[in-house]
Amino acid sequence: MRQSQLMAKAYGTEKDKPLAEGPDIKVKEKPIHPEIIKVLKATDNKYKDMYSTTFSMSKSQQKNINELFDTIAFIESSGGKLLTNPKSSARGSFQFLTKGTDSAFQTALNRYENLTNESPTWLKEAKVHNDPIKLSYAEQKALAIANIIEHPDKTIPLLNDVAKSGVMGNESSSSLYLNFHHTGLDEKTIKVAKDAFGISD
Repeated sequence: MRQSQLMAKAYGTEKDKPLAEGPDIKVKEKPIHPEIIKVLKATDNKYKDMYSTTFSMSKSQQKNINELFDTIAFIESSGGKLLTNPKSSARGSFQFLTKGTDSAFQTALNRYENLTNESPTWLKEAKVHNDPIKLSYAEQKALAIANIIEHPDKTIPLLNDVAKSGVMGNESSSSLYLNFHHTGLDEKTIKVAKDAFGISD
């Protein structure tokens, strides 16, 4: 099974199979989760004048950003199979670090709050239990998106490129993952990311 098919199976992005095959049968894609749309709308409201973002207004851009973060989660947790890391405090589909003064999980929670100006119940509870695994996959993904969008460095131009040009074969995809999500880069990680995003050396 190809990696894209494994990701689809793991994260629910696989197209629903029709009951019968034929030219008149249309294949429907599962809609983007409302929690993801909320983050994309908040991004457009905050940054559209500065960066001309239209993430929430374009179905293709929604799909590309969704695919980007599904791929990041696939790299980080092997399709949701490895939710804990015995060598660190990383947990969940996106392997947020949960301990130390630079807890990536708590940072992501704060950045989500700053971006959306909302504090839903699941976020308030997460600030207390500090465990990404207790969140739904959509909630974890929303945090991962907000975490990169609200990064102190300028990540939105890279996201704009991915949203408009697509994920696979795009250096912006690997750059967002390697420089703004993953920590502790090494040659193995770089190779895995390039393979996942279809980038040749």
